[in-house]
Amino acid sequence: MRDFVKYTQKTISFKLDKGGIYMYRFSQIQYVEAYDDHLVIYRSKKKFEKVNTSGYAKADVNRFIDLLQSKTNTITEAV
Repeated sequence: MRDFVKYTQKTISFKLDKGGIYMYRFSQIQYVEAYDDHLVIYRSKKKFEKVNTSGYAKADVNRFIDLLQSKTNTITEAV
């Protein structure tokens, strides 16, 4: 399986090796929290999804966060 990110004007969809296919409209994403091994993407205060990023370099994860950051309000970088 291959990883991919499809980025359009209103949506972002991606598939990572360790996980399913995720698709979001930028208006759905409230904010993103980054941890060492996963991202938490919040669509509201109670609705969120964890995305496993443990097999990826921090530079790649930060580039992915930058894609999400272009349309969302608050982003935390992976440390």
